[in-house]
Amino acid sequence: MKKFWAVLLAGAMMVSTMAGGAVSVSAEAASDDTIKVGVLCYLSSARSATLGFFQIGWEAAAAEINNAGGIDGKQIEFLYYDPQSDASR
Repeated sequence: MKKFWAVLLAGAMMVSTMAGGAVSVSAEAASDDTIKVGVLCYLSSARSATLGFFQIGWEAAAAEINNAGGIDGKQIEFLYYDPQSDASR
């Protein structure tokens, strides 16, 4: 069951990347007790309504995975960054 949720979460991240966000996981974060996933999410852009739904989905999936014991005992945490549609950020 954990593998199913891990695959589902990975699929959601792939879809979000195609929708305009970018997702990254650092090796440094992987050694912690929490799996931290960085999400570049344009929440202040014209596509913010669509990406807001992705954010809700990511958080719902993470909550369900975390409530089931996480992935290999590690909890998932999303770190969102919004460059506010400014290319210089």
